[in-house]
Amino acid sequence: MGGRAETFSGLAGMGDLVTTCISPIGRNRSFGEAVGRGSSVKEALGATAAVVEGVPTTASVVELTARLAWRCPSRRRA
Repeated sequence: MGGRAETFSGLAGMGDLVTTCISPIGRNRSFGEAVGRGSSVKEALGATAAVVEGVPTTASVVELTARLAWRCPSRRRA
């Protein structure tokens, strides 16, 4: 789709990924942990004033994979 590996390997790509995965105060990680503990997406979003950009990003990825007929893991509706 035109992406370049060197774009992802910089701070904006890899740095964001590492922060998302390992920082206990990261918005996306905190959101994911709340959902993993049983909160619904709506409940987890309602429990924070922060923007959890991973939620709309995930919706975009699901739409893109369907449009391009890419295989992706199955999902359950929240």
